Amino acid sequence: MMSQKSFQVVDTTRLEQLLDDDRFRLNLQPVDIEKEHAQECLDLYVKGDLKECLELMYEYGLLNSNKMQTSLKSWQLMMDCVSQMNNVGVIGTSLDKRLKEWFTNEELLLRLIKMKPLSDQLIITYQFFYSSLKFWKRNVKQNYEHIDELSISCKELLLQTSRRCQTVTEIQNLSQILDFLIFDVQIETLQKKASITMYTRFCQLDDKLQSKLKANKVKHAQSVDIDTYFREKLQPKPKPKPKSKSRSLKPKNQVQIGAATTSTSTTAVIAPASTQRMNLSYIRRLTTYLPRWLPVWAQSVQWSPQLLASLIIFAISMVLPLARRSKTFNIIWMHSKDKASTIVRLFIHAVNTLASL
Repeated sequence: MMSQKSFQVVDTTRLEQLLDDDRFRLNLQPVDIEKEHAQECLDLYVKGDLKECLELMYEYGLLNSNKMQTSLKSWQLMMDCVSQMNNVGVIGTSLDKRLKEWFTNEELLLRLIKMKPLSDQLIITYQFFYSSLKFWKRNVKQNYEHIDELSISCKELLLQTSRRCQTVTEIQNLSQILDFLIFDVQIETLQKKASITMYTRFCQLDDKLQSKLKANKVKHAQSVDIDTYFREKLQPKPKPKPKSKSRSLKPKNQVQIGAATTSTSTTAVIAPASTQRMNLSYIRRLTTYLPRWLPVWAQSVQWSPQLLASLIIFAISMVLPLARRSKTFNIIWMHSKDKASTIVRLFIHAVNTLASL
């Protein structure tokens, strides 16, 4: 007789709980390779390896057409690298060709940012303009057409958005693009002569632009409004006039030489007589001032012009060597035509000063 075997029912509840435990599950989630590639490129950018960052972006396909049509981050990383590179010319041929493709495709970037706030659109577009100029500027002569197109794009953007800008941030971002257009593109790169019309032409096309710029301060200099900033920077500074040097005219013939000599000699003869009369009148006027400040014992002296002239000559012989050390005296002495009249005039001025005491 066969013995019956007893079967014990296994409790599967505990087993199911263990299988459901996350610690016993395999991580079957797919790895985001594209995200890892983007992080590698970003790490190189943070380290300052800008050329390597661009090359790795190109290698991983982050600069291909499909990616650039949908990823604003790829645009921004590319523009950041180019704008901060010291020498854009060191990149390889294949990468250079790809960058040319995107720096001539502004419309694609504008489509990506059209839903963003206006202030953000202006910042990103400025970033594109700045990095584009850095890319084309490595050979201005060869890339002149691209730089000129960049200048036109800046002007069109300014005209299209100036009326829409209302907030402080929007107006400051707009002025940053205007500053870039005038000073970086037109003056520095295209070598155009600085003129205030570079700024005022935009104010004429938008009658409210100037009032907006006057009412807002420059982003990096809060003490100056934007309108004043542009006018002071573009207004030509007056150049100091060179001192005119007297040139002696050489006579063409002997007759002119004789005439010039006669005229000079006549002037030389006449000048001393007029100078003497002028000096005598000064001396007579001087005698009326002396008693006002001389001591009582000296007021009884008969101050004749001859006596006074002798005293003046004596005083000049004593004071003149000391006075010639004065800068003020030297300036007056150099620019005076009549030395004797100058000395008497200075002496009278000194006497008047003493008389007023």
